[in-house]
Amino acid sequence: ADKVAVVLSHEIGHAIARHTMESFSFAIPFAMIMLLVPSSPFVAWMYKYFWQLPYSRLHETEADQIGMMLMARTCFNVEEAPRLWAQEFGKVDVYSHYISTHPSDAVRAEN
Repeated sequence: ADKVAVVLSHEIGHAIARHTMESFSFAIPFAMIMLLVPSSPFVAWMYKYFWQLPYSRLHETEADQIGMMLMARTCFNVEEAPRLWAQEFGKVDVYSHYISTHPSDAVRAEN
């Protein structure tokens, strides 16, 4: 039950923090730039690695924190979250964290 609570509270955390709407607001400036420089792979690369991925990881970390608060308020075992991130999901080297939409499992377990 605690593992399900970790995942559900994390997803509810995204909704509470309105991450989808925030992501849409980031897309508008990029769309405007792409109108000015229509076929630039460099601009797309810059957007992905210096805007989209860092904010995505920030959203995931924020959803983890909100999820932990929700779990604590509803009497679930918050100590299950770091175990879940460390054990249940695949081990990925910490450097892949920088090219991923989610923080690495090791980073999530530490937070």
